[in-house]
Amino acid sequence: MARRKAFLAALGTAGVSFVLGSENAAGATASKSASPAALAFASSLRRFDRKLGAADKDKIARAIDDNRKAAAALNPRKKRLKNGDEPVTTFAPA
Repeated sequence: MARRKAFLAALGTAGVSFVLGSENAAGATASKSASPAALAFASSLRRFDRKLGAADKDKIARAIDDNRKAAAALNPRKKRLKNGDEPVTTFAPA
């Protein structure tokens, strides 16, 4: 039970720090340019919305890069799960 409480506490702390960090980094990401792949994907979205402007395209590309970086932080060792892997469950009778 202590493991579950520690996990939930860490998860809550990480969530709060992620939200606060993203609010503080919002101004910092406005000055960074997006990756060429994200810009290419954002440009391809003009097929669906002809009114998509350059500022919108840059904002979408930066959001794509931010999501990619956040996803990389979730799995820093790049460990792949196999199809048969199941979540760890521990049984403790009450």
